[in-house]
Amino acid sequence: MHRLLATLFDIEIKDKAVLEIGCGAGHSIKYLPKNYSSFTGIDFSEELINLAIKQYGTKSCKIDFIPTSLEKYDPSKKFDVIFMVGVLHHVQDSKEFISKLLELSHDETIFAFNEPMDCSFIISFLRRIRKLLDTSYSNEQFFFRKSDILSILRKHRFNCLKIQNQGFFSTPFAEVKLMPLFIFYPLSILSVFFDKMISKLPNSITQFFSWNIVVVAKKLK
Repeated sequence: MHRLLATLFDIEIKDKAVLEIGCGAGHSIKYLPKNYSSFTGIDFSEELINLAIKQYGTKSCKIDFIPTSLEKYDPSKKFDVIFMVGVLHHVQDSKEFISKLLELSHDETIFAFNEPMDCSFIISFLRRIRKLLDTSYSNEQFFFRKSDILSILRKHRFNCLKIQNQGFFSTPFAEVKLMPLFIFYPLSILSVFFDKMISKLPNSITQFFSWNIVVVAKKLK
């Protein structure tokens, strides 16, 4: 939840057509303001989409969940806000992916990306440890340096409106199930509090211990 809200912070979704790419089981619906004109979530996992439809998809005619990949998605409308959390770093062909994103947008569309960042030895080491211990951890991914993701977006003629380091203490709690819950749940709440405080520091400081980067952008006209 904290990562989602940090991604969409300061983005106005009132009366907007919103698209989430890689929506999973649709839990964003729980935390987004309900004043959007429509919400569409897509994910290549039919199993996760079925869970999203079962839990959220019948609660409002404004909500739609579709089991498809971005490459195969062909809607009849353009979106005002397009966001994704932890998707781009799984993409093998960024050129094709970004080109498809642009097809779904108009000149005023706001894009929000939240991606893992490879900015420090400590975080890189912790990710390698997780890869060894967590069998569910995907090997089909890579981690951006800040310059990497900005280069990809600028290459495809995006204007980056906001660049914010995100996820300091809270990220491990969000990605790994830690037990016992009565101990780690309060710690996770505390970690979010500290994250919010740290996020007020300059990027030049937080880049050395942040797990993720948020980039908000529009395409150049």
